[in-house]
Amino acid sequence: MNHILFGHKFPQTLKESAQFCTFSSSMGSFRSRLKEIWPKLFDTTLPTSKQYTLLKLLGFYSKESQSMAAGARLYTDCIKRTDDEQFGLLKALELERKFLPRFQSTALHFWLSLCRLRAVGQPLDGKTRLELPVGDQVVSPDRTVFSEHRTKLCRECSLLSNGAYDRFWREMSRRLYQEEGLNSRQVSKYSTELEKIFYGSLLLLDECAKHAMEGDQGASLKEAIDKDWRSLAVDGPRKLALEQYIRSCLKELQRVPDDVVLQGTMWLRVIMPNKMDMAKGLQNLLKENKC
Repeated sequence: MNHILFGHKFPQTLKESAQFCTFSSSMGSFRSRLKEIWPKLFDTTLPTSKQYTLLKLLGFYSKESQSMAAGARLYTDCIKRTDDEQFGLLKALELERKFLPRFQSTALHFWLSLCRLRAVGQPLDGKTRLELPVGDQVVSPDRTVFSEHRTKLCRECSLLSNGAYDRFWREMSRRLYQEEGLNSRQVSKYSTELEKIFYGSLLLLDECAKHAMEGDQGASLKEAIDKDWRSLAVDGPRKLALEQYIRSCLKELQRVPDDVVLQGTMWLRVIMPNKMDMAKGLQNLLKENKC
């Protein structure tokens, strides 16, 4: 140390220190300048072209970022339809606002959203079909190759659903950790189990939708509700109300235009659960049973 300070390396040490101080001061001035510029980037008084250009240089307004933002909006709407204290599905079915009912209801709305996303770019004939991206093309289960425009729409839907899916699992993990009081190891364990339940629920609902397209009168949907909601002690009147709600949502979502769907705001066009006729009918049935 003395050799470095008092030997021949002393001038070099001073030079390096001076360079470091100059760099630190320049970084400090850059940070202060950035603090001044940053609010102006989002100032609506700026000309639209300048604001758009600045934000695009920072990574905003790309197709990926727009689709991810649409996915976040879609997830927020799914949560609202589940958890709203006045008009949510849990309120309409008179279920407690605990973790498992929330999870099951959110997964249901996620599946309903996927059904509409699969139909983007198709004639709104009330049917949903599954397309899968393969390389640079998109093919259906019967190996029908779609046009370039249809392929582009499918990729946008894929980005949107991935954004909603990521938000869904981050929120579930947060609730397990903060609201249920689980530690990190328990959160990891239960997340794996919940993921199996989630995919099992989606596959079961897909199967019932397939039967419905083939002319089934609805027995498969009742079976899916029995299996998915069995642990929540959903009785007969609630099962009928939930089945009516699912069918009503599928019908209403098919009427939503594709551009609204790709913005992640499809649920704004569908009436809230507790305002539907099924909620009023359920409340009357429950009152009769109590009497």
